[in-house]
Amino acid sequence: PAPRAAPSPADVSAGPSPAAPSSPVRPTGTRAGSYIYETSGTVTAGAPQEVSGTSTLRVEPVSAGTQHTVLEGDQGRTETDVLIKADGTYVTRLVVTNPAFSKDFRPAPAALLAPEPADPGRRWTWRTTSTDGRTRVSASNRVLRAETVTIGGRQVAARVLETVLVMRGDVTYDATTTTWYAPEERLPVKDRTNGKGMVSGFTFSADVTSTMRSTEPS
Repeated sequence: PAPRAAPSPADVSAGPSPAAPSSPVRPTGTRAGSYIYETSGTVTAGAPQEVSGTSTLRVEPVSAGTQHTVLEGDQGRTETDVLIKADGTYVTRLVVTNPAFSKDFRPAPAALLAPEPADPGRRWTWRTTSTDGRTRVSASNRVLRAETVTIGGRQVAARVLETVLVMRGDVTYDATTTTWYAPEERLPVKDRTNGKGMVSGFTFSADVTSTMRSTEPS
C-alpha cells in the first residue's frame, strides 16, 4: 500500500529543534508462504458428491504494494493479485479455473476485498466483467460481526464478512460466501460458500466449507 506522507520538517529558526519525524507507516500484506485449508461439503453436477480434502494457499511476498496468491485444490484454482492499502485490500486481478468454467477478471477500479478497519455494519459493492466480455459479476458485501475462532489450537480474532455474488452472461451463478477474516494476518481463516449456477446448459451447485489448519505459514 502507499505509505503515509512523513511530516514536513519544522523550521529550525522558529525555536528548539523538534523531535525527528517518525518513519512512514507502511501497511503490510499477508505473510508469505503456504497455508493449508481443510475442505468439506457437497458438490452437485448431476448427482450430489461429498467432497473432503485439502486446498493450499500460496502467498508471495509483497512487491511494489501488490501481492500475488494462488489457492489450489480438488475443486479448482483461484489466482489473485491484490493491492495492499492503508484502508483495505483491493483485488486487481482474479483468475478462476474450475471444472465448470475458467474466467479472468481485472476490476477497474480495483475491487475492495476487505476493508480496514472492518467495522461491523460496514457495506460495499463492486462490479466487473471478464476479459472476454462474456461474464458480468456483481458483489454485495457487508461485515456481519466480530468473532473469535479457533485455528490450529489458537484463538484468532476475526471479522465475519458476507459476500453475495451474482454472475450473468455465458455463466450464470449465484452464491453467498461467509468469510472469517483475520485482520491481523490479512487472511481468510475460514469460509463457507453455498452457490448454484449453469454453464453450457449444465447445472451445478456447491456447499463447501474451508478451515485453515494454522495461521503460521510453511
